[in-house]
Amino acid sequence: GDSITYGYGVDKEKNYPSQLSSLLQTEVINEGVNGEVTREGLKRLPSLLEKHKPQILIICHGGNDIIRRKSLLKAKENIAAMIKLAREKNIHVVLVGVPKLEVLTLSTAQIYYELADELSVPLENSALEKILSDNSLKIDQIHPNAEGYKILSNRLANLITSTYLPFQSF
Repeated sequence: GDSITYGYGVDKEKNYPSQLSSLLQTEVINEGVNGEVTREGLKRLPSLLEKHKPQILIICHGGNDIIRRKSLLKAKENIAAMIKLAREKNIHVVLVGVPKLEVLTLSTAQIYYELADELSVPLENSALEKILSDNSLKIDQIHPNAEGYKILSNRLANLITSTYLPFQSF
């Protein structure tokens, strides 16, 4: 992930990976990098999968591609490649949709819906829309505050427990 996964601007225990770890009562490894675009995330991913050998991969990426007006088609290709790399190792993937500003509204970019549909990946498509549309849930224009991360963590916990068999007994 990028700065949203990293937890830019909040104490380490308030970022969504830390809060999600508490909710699911399992280790959640935070490999978010501030400012990273999907091309860089794709380049890093193989060594991270080898190093950590996760059961689940949460992909929250693309915000910097959107902000920097990079090709969304290329971002989609990069995220699709990340999903495929994880699936080759039998890793359950969860995708977080990142919003982009559309004529006076903030809505999840279409590429996330396409990826979820084309690759049958569970998608959390409303948490960041909600957080980034509410100034009381963010520290600046693009980063959640602790309360915003709490919303994202809760939504991800619900998505994971409903789509990943080992957690369905919670």
